[in-house]
Amino acid sequence: MTLAKFNTHLDRYLADLEGILSRFVHTRDSISITENDQANLHQLILEIGGLFHDNAPSTKYAKTLVDAYNLGLQNFLESSSYDFVKQCISILRAAKTRVQNNPELLSNLNDRTTSAESGHLELQPPEKVTLNWLYTHVPYTFWIWLGGIFLAGFAAGVTLGRLPLIQQLLSLYFK
Repeated sequence: MTLAKFNTHLDRYLADLEGILSRFVHTRDSISITENDQANLHQLILEIGGLFHDNAPSTKYAKTLVDAYNLGLQNFLESSSYDFVKQCISILRAAKTRVQNNPELLSNLNDRTTSAESGHLELQPPEKVTLNWLYTHVPYTFWIWLGGIFLAGFAAGVTLGRLPLIQQLLSLYFK
């Protein structure tokens, strides 16, 4: 993603957050978020976190934002606080400034290292799946689980086979 596109996304998110902030309901006893804005805010946090995670993974802005969101929900009503939304806006503004000052933080798809270069091994499918390959590559817990499924199916079949209704149906079918 280019710097301009990243900034466009951040500007849109900032505008959305400022809109939510302006719609908080102020009463004599409390300041509370509207019900629709609570759901929208949750979605925005997920989208912004994804934006940072995908495009600026070397930064900690996604984690900072999610941590602030979780902390902002720790109140009597378990709804987002006014201060939290202000904190989100300040986090986004700080991130925007940092990325503008250091555009190398954005990882473009073309610039990303391949998994082999980064030290990760790519999973290659086998040329042929044989019993020996399955025995070697599938963990024993899977085989125990699979045996349990077969045993449960067999036990269910035996139990159902003892029911009079099933015996009558089978005697009609095999006559």
